[in-house]
Amino acid sequence: METLFKILLLGMVLVLTFVPNSVFGVLFPLVIVLTLLFLYGYWYMTYFVRLEDIYKVKPELKDKIKFNIFCGKLPIDNSNDIIRIQMVITEKEILFFQRKKSRDRTPDSSCKEIMKIDLDSINGIEFKKVAGARYGFVLFFDETQEVKFMSSRIKKKKKELCEALKLNE
Repeated sequence: METLFKILLLGMVLVLTFVPNSVFGVLFPLVIVLTLLFLYGYWYMTYFVRLEDIYKVKPELKDKIKFNIFCGKLPIDNSNDIIRIQMVITEKEILFFQRKKSRDRTPDSSCKEIMKIDLDSINGIEFKKVAGARYGFVLFFDETQEVKFMSSRIKKKKKELCEALKLNE
């Protein structure tokens, strides 16, 4: 399915780029909207992790999740790409889930746990621009260790995140 989306998306971008606007006439805006919808569908199938997927992998989390948000984890050494994850906070820990590659997915497990952090190890949080103009937050563990996350939705959820982490804003 992902491959089909890639091919359709590539074809639509090629059509938008090389076919003159006069050929489409009034349908040109519709083709642009359709291309954007295919782009969103590809992103959703490739990166997004739903809570239902997490419950299939870890059913014990069903009633224990205090907060969750889809965000991007920035690499510490700035050498790799952003890791798109679903951050889940429970009473004692933070769990990070990432969508598996299409060849590794099964109906029972389409995501995997990639990292776990104990809540007691977190000393602070700061909300700021973490990568250029991208807004997010930074979790501090001690004076030298920090982990940066990007999320455009975190501005609206600052209070809930701080309450789940048992920290002050």
